[in-house]
Formats: sequence, C-alpha cells, structure tokens
Amino acid sequence: MNEKLLLGAAAAAIICVGGYFGYGAWRDNQAQKTVTAWINAQPVYAMVLKDHPAAAPRFLDHFLGPYRQGGMAGVEAAKVEMQQILDVNYTIDYVWYFDDIALRNFLTSEYNFIQALQKNDPTRSLCSKYLKDSSQFAEAGKIAGGNLLEKYMKASEDLFVSAIPHKLYPVWPGVQNYNKYVDTAKISMVFGIAQQFSSGQIEQAFQSGSQNDCTTVVLMDYALIKADPRVASILWRSNMESMRSEVVARRKAGGSE
Repeated sequence: MNEKLLLGAAAAAIICVGGYFGYGAWRDNQAQKTVTAWINAQPVYAMVLKDHPAAAPRFLDHFLGPYRQGGMAGVEAAKVEMQQILDVNYTIDYVWYFDDIALRNFLTSEYNFIQALQKNDPTRSLCSKYLKDSSQFAEAGKIAGGNLLEKYMKASEDLFVSAIPHKLYPVWPGVQNYNKYVDTAKISMVFGIAQQFSSGQIEQAFQSGSQNDCTTVVLMDYALIKADPRVASILWRSNMESMRSEVVARRKAGGSE
C-alpha cells in the first residue's frame, strides 16, 4: 500500500473515531436534556429543587443511569428510590404545609409497611437497618410483601404534592400559644395511648427512645392513626419540628442540600 493510501486510511480512521466520540457526546447531552426536562416536569421534584437548586446534579445522576439502561421505563422504576430520598431528606421542609388527609394516609401506609416488615423479617434486624438506611428499601419491600412499599411511597408522594400550594397549617411555631396547643395535644395523646395499650407494650416501645426502633414507630403510628385527627396532626408536625436541626445536618452531610 503506497504512502497516499496509508494516509487516506489513517485520516478515515481518525474521522470515524472522532465521529463515534462526537456522536457519543451528542447522545449523552441529549440524554441529560431529556432527563432534566422530565425531572422539571414532576411537580414534587420541581418544588424541592426550587428550594434546593444545589441538589439538581444529584437528581440528574439518580435518573440518568436508569434512562441510559432502560429509557423512560428505567426512569419510572427509579422513582421509588428517589421518593425514599425525598422522604428522608426533605419532609422536614414542608411539615407545616402538608394537608391533614394526605398526612393521615401517609401515616397509615407507613404503619402498614413497617408493621409487615417487622413481622415478616426472620432476622428481626432488617427493619431497624431500613429505618437507619433507606437504601435497604428493595430488600425491605420484598420482606414486607405485597405492594406495601409502593403504597407507602405513593402516600409519601401524595403528601409532598399536598404541600405544593404552600398554605400554612393554622397551628405552627409562629402563632401565639403554639406551645400550649402542642402540650394540650400531648396530654390528649397520653390518655389515648393508655387506653389503647398495656403498660408493658408502652414500656417496651419506649425503652430505646429512638426513631430507629421499629416497635416505637409502629406504636406511635398506630396511636396517631387512632387519635383525634387534629391531635395527631399537631403532634406529628411538632415532633418533626423538634428534629429539624438534626435532619438538616444529616442532609448536608449526605450531599442532599
């Protein structure tokens, strides 16, 4: 092969390689545009990212991989894990905007899921692991059985959707006598728990004093579901408010701020 042919072949090869990588870059750019547009079209994601724009790269990374592997079907499948991330990191931002009905449905779904997970877990350890690390959701959902995890995450999504109008709950830390409202609700709840559970059950549930204890979560969710809706609403919101600094610090440490 003469020199001209060799040079021509080399040039063609360079063009082909350059074209391949150029197409790859174009395809990657198109994928990012498609996924970003989809994220921004989801009301809950748009709400969270408006308040936390620095979290946008994490949202994109979360859905970009599934999109490349499975298209929009992969993106839809990744929504459950993203809702776990929202539930853990961003619920605290909207505590005083959630709708009461959506909150009650959320607590009921959480109760059904955690109770089943605790009951069906042969090791008696996965439930606590899941409460500490939501990335365990796939195994937890399998052990809980049925579609309890999906129902729980759908209720969580509906809870976030209910906050989109950003209408403040009538009782919140900025109103007069807020502490009095909370204390009255606590007294009412104490009497309610005493009537529903034995002293042994209550003692067992509160021994750990931890939000990462499944028995405590199941007991408190059940008590809230059975309580007067106004009492349950104020208590859940005020309890979440008391953990605000802890949740925000954990969120920042995990790169979700």
